Amino acid sequence: MHARRTALTAAVALVATIGTPFLVAPAASAAPAKLNDDFNGDGYRDIVMLGGTHGKDGRVTVVYGTSSGPGTRVQILHQDSPGIPGAVEAEDGWGTAATTADLDRDGYADLVVSSPGEDVGDVQMRGGLTVVWGGSKGLGSGTVFNSPVPQEYEGSGDAFGEDVVSGDFDGDGDQDLAATSGSRAGVVLLKGPFTRTGGKSGWSSLGGSYGYLWAANLVAGRVTADAAT
Repeated sequence: MHARRTALTAAVALVATIGTPFLVAPAASAAPAKLNDDFNGDGYRDIVMLGGTHGKDGRVTVVYGTSSGPGTRVQILHQDSPGIPGAVEAEDGWGTAATTADLDRDGYADLVVSSPGEDVGDVQMRGGLTVVWGGSKGLGSGTVFNSPVPQEYEGSGDAFGEDVVSGDFDGDGDQDLAATSGSRAGVVLLKGPFTRTGGKSGWSSLGGSYGYLWAANLVAGRVTADAAT
């Protein structure tokens, strides 16, 4: 009994010295990107340029940053690029507008490219937003988020995405997207976080209660002292 008590006392002393050996801390999740336009997470801002064509439609050019400014790595994206959904078609308007944000909170900024003239099924000019996901090697595959607005006229869309901006509009810590719509919705808010399989946290209209709200351009920024953009 004395030997057993001595062993137990020693065990208690050991635990008190080094802490509980069986307690394993859970793995930490990735923190959101520190820079909204750092696609490869190297700590340097990258440049997005709109303009130029690829075949019958548009393209987007990305110049990756370095410690001394814009570098020599240039990436040209279009709907023929590997991993980018859709196909190059005349008047899709791919690259009409763009914005950047870490939409899935994985530590890498993502690129959002609009195509307001995109046809979806039988709906002409429904429009959409292509999220090109960032990663350690830079921008890679993409996911399309089409207009969530119910179509008011058969065969006619709302040219979703003639302009698009990003921001945390409800102050919940997740980046959201706001895009123009040619419907009575006026401006559509897509709520984050977003997933690479097309998931989002919902959407709302900024123009429905006004009967009709039309916006040619969007600007996002913090104008009050709260956490929301």
